[in-house]
Amino acid sequence: MRCQPLRRALCTFLKSFLQIKLVHSVIMR
Repeated sequence: MRCQPLRRALCTFLKSFLQIKLVHSVIMR
């Protein structure tokens, strides 16, 4: 099965979102 572009984009978006959340929590500490 080939990787769908939409799924890949969603995965990348999720990763970046989690990263931003982590950085934000560290800054707000």
